[in-house]
Amino acid sequence: MATLKKRILQNISQTETIADQSQEPPPATTTTATLILDSKNQSISPFTSKVRLVELPTSSYPRLTEFVKRLKTLKTLREYNEILVEFVDRLILFQNYIDDCITILVQHILNATDPLIQIAFINTLITVEQQYPKSSVTHTNQLLELGEQTKSIKVASALLSYFSILPASLFLDKNAFVRFAIQYSSNIHVRVQLCAFKLLGTLARATDLELTLKSSIVNKLLQAIDHDDARVRAESLRTIVDLFKCKIGLDSNHYSSFVECLQDYYAEVRLAACEALFLLAINAPDSIVPSGISNDESSKLINEIFRLICDLTNDEAKIVRVQAMKMIGQLCRNGVDINLVHQTLDKKLLRITKKKAFIAKVEQLDSEMDDITVHDVTVDAQSASITAIGPYGALISGLEDEYSDVRAAAIDSCYDISCCHDVFQSKLVEYIVSMFDDDIEHVRLQAMRVLGKIAQGRVLREIAYKISIQTDSYQKDIMEDNASFYMIIHGENNQTQKLYLKDGLTSNKKVLFAKDEKTEFEFQTIDVGKIIKIIIGRDDSQTKDTWHVDNITIKQNDEIITFNAEQTIEPNSQIELYPSIIPKKTEITYKIILKTGPYQEEGNDSNIYLTIFGQNGQTKKIPLNKTTKINKKMIFKKDDTIEFEFKTNDVGKISKVILSQNLNEHGIRWHIDNLTIKQNNETTTFNVKRKIEKYTEIVLVPSSLRKKSETSQKLIKTSDSVSKVVVKIKGK
Repeated sequence: MATLKKRILQNISQTETIADQSQEPPPATTTTATLILDSKNQSISPFTSKVRLVELPTSSYPRLTEFVKRLKTLKTLREYNEILVEFVDRLILFQNYIDDCITILVQHILNATDPLIQIAFINTLITVEQQYPKSSVTHTNQLLELGEQTKSIKVASALLSYFSILPASLFLDKNAFVRFAIQYSSNIHVRVQLCAFKLLGTLARATDLELTLKSSIVNKLLQAIDHDDARVRAESLRTIVDLFKCKIGLDSNHYSSFVECLQDYYAEVRLAACEALFLLAINAPDSIVPSGISNDESSKLINEIFRLICDLTNDEAKIVRVQAMKMIGQLCRNGVDINLVHQTLDKKLLRITKKKAFIAKVEQLDSEMDDITVHDVTVDAQSASITAIGPYGALISGLEDEYSDVRAAAIDSCYDISCCHDVFQSKLVEYIVSMFDDDIEHVRLQAMRVLGKIAQGRVLREIAYKISIQTDSYQKDIMEDNASFYMIIHGENNQTQKLYLKDGLTSNKKVLFAKDEKTEFEFQTIDVGKIIKIIIGRDDSQTKDTWHVDNITIKQNDEIITFNAEQTIEPNSQIELYPSIIPKKTEITYKIILKTGPYQEEGNDSNIYLTIFGQNGQTKKIPLNKTTKINKKMIFKKDDTIEFEFKTNDVGKISKVILSQNLNEHGIRWHIDNLTIKQNNETTTFNVKRKIEKYTEIVLVPSSLRKKSETSQKLIKTSDSVSKVVVKIKGK
């Protein structure tokens, strides 16, 4: 033994000796092969350039040592198969030194001269790698070298199988492995081709592989779609699907090739082509392809593929129908035209399609049997243009399929459609409930689970509603902050429960129910869909105070809905409001210049209000004293100019204004000479020249439009609507 060591060390430039018997041998490097030394091993493989000497201590690895000794005594293939089967069965006992086991197997593969014995060791290596992935770059390079030199197709096929289960990181020279796989992908032996396709699929997913090589792999796989053997066609399509899942080779130009595969007699080919089309539809839904209905028309890729997959729900193979049923719902989630979705749920169209299919079969048979007459089956003229393929009643057909797996898949698609199309939810629930009477238990259970998910989605799908309520300027009563006002939001799909405003308050309590104040609320509750109306009311009847609501705004997701109220809510009453048809108003800045007359009282306590009317509507009643004054310390006095500034909705070109003053014993009496309003780049002047008594309103039109008959003072009584023109002083 010592003599053998000395001879090897003299001829090899780099060695690595493992002498520590208490530790496992370290992993091999990329330039070192491993040689197990014992008294019977006197040779080195011709494929070895560098050697790692391994002495197996019998005290630490008795099972492995015994395994190596037994291998040295074997001569026939049968003996090798028996010991290798025993080794695989007891593999768990070798788990602490799997690295050395793999090294031993690789060494025997390289040293064996019989191809059948090599294949037996390669198959064992595959089993070990699948359970304990411990192969190294060195092992793969050594075996690639063997594969390039072997003349045995079976050995090459076994090596391709082994390489196909390895991660791409173990392929140091990926180009060499791609060339090796492409070389055998055109082999006349089908099994070799299948193994080569598997390896090409693994290599193509490597991130560091050149794009040109990836394109070559995809092209090679596409060529194999037309192979004479159905197994090769199916494997090439399955490999393409694996690449598509990694976003490799996705191109809508391959659409027609996959469509042709849907007519293949082999079910596995149709199944793989269906999956490839599905991935094209998901990743390039808006691509334009020729329409399947008319050659002169074009359509979106996802819609055409949806029609094709719906047609596969009538395929003769159960596995194809199951897969097609699952894909219907998934495609609906990705933007299939809603009209096509509706057709899948139409029973009438399904009946018409079946009638037309029956007619076509009878005409094809050209039967002369008296008991079958084509004219007994009638189809109305309106339905005559409907083709016998596509989505018509496809989902209904799946729910009525003879196989339980197809029916269960159709139930899953019902759930997918209900998630993305609320308009069909009630119909889908009806279909799912009907499956409670199915003969098969797992179908009934699936229907119950899906129905529960739909119900849970409707209950738990919550969104935030941000509500803003503007209290009217006519609010007199001082409300308590715990008043039981509530709101109910009605939508296209559902309605909320009573949302008590006091529970969702986000503003300061001081502005709650206060005159001319806007109060903010926020609630997290169910998504009712598009809001169609709201109800706002009050429960308690302990007090007689009322709430004057001017307008309400609700922000739902990114949409803002406005409700013009201008109504009063009494105790134990409610009002119903619908969204305003007036679009959201744009706010602009108004600058008000007010010139007082000679009879103006001095002071700074003003209760004068201004309402502006224009071609786009009107502003609310604005208390000027609460707006921004240019000089906040200014005291109102006679023959003076006062400026105010505020933001409110843009009413467009101003047609008139109303000046008013509410009853306030602490307020001053106003005498106004003229009023000027500046908005954007326009200036509008009003000649007033009159007093404004308490609790009165004055209608003014721009001075350029004023007629002589309008020079006299008009006083109007304050009421719920500020847009009235003819009023008089209260009490006169």
